[in-house]
Amino acid sequence: MLLDNVDEWEFDTIKLDLLTRGHPLFNLAMHLFQKHNLITTLDLDVLKLMRLCRLIEESYHRRNSFHNSTHAADVTQAVHCYLLEAKIADSLTEIEIFYALLAALLHDIDHPGVNQNFLIATSHFLPKIFGVISVLENHHCRAAIALLRESGVIEHLLSSQRQFIENQIVALIMSTDMARQQEYLSKFKLLVDNDTFDISNHDHKTLMLQIALKCADISNPCRSWQLCTRWSKRVTTEFFDQGHKEKELGIQISPLFDDTKHTTADIQVGFYLNVARPLFSCWSDFLHTPLCGMMLENMNDNLAKWDKIVKSEKN
Repeated sequence: MLLDNVDEWEFDTIKLDLLTRGHPLFNLAMHLFQKHNLITTLDLDVLKLMRLCRLIEESYHRRNSFHNSTHAADVTQAVHCYLLEAKIADSLTEIEIFYALLAALLHDIDHPGVNQNFLIATSHFLPKIFGVISVLENHHCRAAIALLRESGVIEHLLSSQRQFIENQIVALIMSTDMARQQEYLSKFKLLVDNDTFDISNHDHKTLMLQIALKCADISNPCRSWQLCTRWSKRVTTEFFDQGHKEKELGIQISPLFDDTKHTTADIQVGFYLNVARPLFSCWSDFLHTPLCGMMLENMNDNLAKWDKIVKSEKN
């Protein structure tokens, strides 16, 4: 059974999507909640938990090439791998594991398949509700808490525990805004470089889990070439689809979203160098584990292959 290999970094959620006939998130989530023994330790109602997982999966849009339930499942599996790292595993309570997994499952819920710039340029209702900063992340948070409350899965917990879980889910999801990457990375890097990270400090632990989710969210470059290429094609397909819509509407095409000027390969090279490498290098400096070594090795190997493709495209 594929889920027996869920601890492995090379776990294939695209294959899981096929095997489960479009329900990778539900099956992965229920498996992980059982694997971490959260149903027993947190006394979770299984039927309510199943309903929550179904609601989450149904709230993702399969029409999206990238931001769909398969991506959410992939991010959650990566978070699970990070939660197994000794430095992290030894420091977390059951509630912290629970909200970390939930945040991963929920982090892109009801994603429209276009970015913030498109929503603002087309006078979409979301910027009118949330303003023009972290529009999608605010929407994901609002939808996430609504589903969590609707399911009733944590209604048996103390009010203080319920509030804590909700606040932490919001804190983690908000950190996935790529526009704020440097803000979070700078804070974390300062703690790592100065050796001042304190796992007993609540703010430090929250930042660690935010960085873990951020790494999981963009972990595709660190997977094997076979996996990363499939995810790369999915994300650029979504980018270019938006670019086509912008062209049809006569509005400015978002940077990198014009398929007459960019390719999957050149987008990936820029993303690796400017976004992925700084983040994963810091994460590796923090953990110093074989998994981090594997991720960096995969990323460097994949970067070299993408760079070779870019050069061939220019000839």
